[in-house]
Amino acid sequence: LSKLPNGHNYVSAALKDANADLRITAIRAARQITAKGVLPLTVEQLNLLASDSEPQVRREVALAIRHITDDLAADIWAQLANRYDGQDRWYLEALGVSADGQWDKFFGTWLKLAGPNPTASAKGKDLVWRARTAASVPLLASLAGDKNVALKDRLRYFRAFDFNPGATEKSTALLELMKTNTDTEITKLCLRHLDPGFVKTSPLAQQNLQKLLDASYGTGEYMDLVQRFEPASEAKRLLQLALDKPMQREGRDAARQLLKQEQTPLLWATINGKDAAKAQNTLIALRGIGSKQSLDILKTVALDPKRPKAIRTEATRALGGSMDGEDLVLDLLQQGKIANDYKAVAVQGVSGAWRKNVKIQAAKYLDAAPTKTGKKLPPVSELMALTGNVANGKTVFANYCAICHQVNGEGSDFGPKLSEIGSKLGKDGQYMAIFYPSAGVSFGYEGYEVKFKDGSTTVGIVASKTETDLLLKFPGGTTQSYKMSQVVSMKKLDESLMTAGLHESMSQQELVDLIEYLSSLKRK
Repeated sequence: LSKLPNGHNYVSAALKDANADLRITAIRAARQITAKGVLPLTVEQLNLLASDSEPQVRREVALAIRHITDDLAADIWAQLANRYDGQDRWYLEALGVSADGQWDKFFGTWLKLAGPNPTASAKGKDLVWRARTAASVPLLASLAGDKNVALKDRLRYFRAFDFNPGATEKSTALLELMKTNTDTEITKLCLRHLDPGFVKTSPLAQQNLQKLLDASYGTGEYMDLVQRFEPASEAKRLLQLALDKPMQREGRDAARQLLKQEQTPLLWATINGKDAAKAQNTLIALRGIGSKQSLDILKTVALDPKRPKAIRTEATRALGGSMDGEDLVLDLLQQGKIANDYKAVAVQGVSGAWRKNVKIQAAKYLDAAPTKTGKKLPPVSELMALTGNVANGKTVFANYCAICHQVNGEGSDFGPKLSEIGSKLGKDGQYMAIFYPSAGVSFGYEGYEVKFKDGSTTVGIVASKTETDLLLKFPGGTTQSYKMSQVVSMKKLDESLMTAGLHESMSQQELVDLIEYLSSLKRK
């Protein structure tokens, strides 16, 4: 009806109807028949609807004035904001959408109506939290620094700083918070939300950062701070961390950070030094990075005939510790560049590859060896007829499967938990899952190939992903956090990350015992 020549009359009538749904429909119809950028309703209608008793109608009014630059739109928004009850999150979001691109004007108009203490109510606190204008920063800082409120209830105000466009105002406010607070947790939060570039220019921020670095050295928190602020003064401590924890995430991250901060000469000095243990630990720490820089170092050491055998052995093994490294190992083997004495180590280095073809291709460069039994397995139908030993099967599980799966809390949290697998899959399904792991990948356990700006590539399961952070999970249950700002691409893999051909490393009896054990794991 609104599209008829006298459609405005129908809209006007519907706006006064007792049915809230009709009033909402009328607002939407008015927007459709009004030119873009023009107020869709009269001043009288907008003022009337802004005080409507139904919040869903007022939400619709907020959306109707979005991107309307008329000063009246700001007045209406302020009225709508004043009628927010401090609880309706959809209403609050409608206000946020409505103010898009005009936060300065809309929020400023509301402040004039809000009185001398705009954050005294839950309504005011929410509006300040949702605002995207530099004008809200002082109020946001006062809420974040309110010692009378539990810190857990103030965290959202700290997070809101990240979405506020007032760069200078934010930095000044957060710095002031650090000055007036002695709480270490507040200092951490302020630094987390301060721009790294600003921190480098502020002596106070630098001083507080150094205190946190000293207090958290050797932990994941320390690495988070170093990765965010990249202090050049931490190079020697990063190297020490890589040497102390070469096989742990902190050590690998420390080596990665040294490369990122152009501290390659420091790594080379350690590798070329007289302390063989330090040289080996440096190479181990470089193993899982997979960037061009790290692979160049490992390759140079691995192929250098003048270096000690132990050092070359460690470098050769470390080469296969990443996806790009696996490909490099295959290339070097194909070109005959890896000496015979180091081929077995190179093949061992790629033994953890999820790509079965990598392991098969690498193994071709070793002298042929028989499989565990040398016998071909019978059809699944025949295997199902065999009875295994549950106790032996539990041992087989511990040896072959527990690195990725858990049963009743034991094992590694990587693949699907198998505590009740006997109630979910029959023996035939279990055999097929082992023989053909890529035929059916459980939801949430899909593998992803992730490429980074430093040229490295890794493969794992996405444990969590936000706009800013990525957490990947790897076999053995280990996890690694990354910043999305460093991610170039993420590609979902067609194949399962479960090792293909796992049964080939077992005897037939071990396989049968394993299935017998898995079949015994039923829902209680």
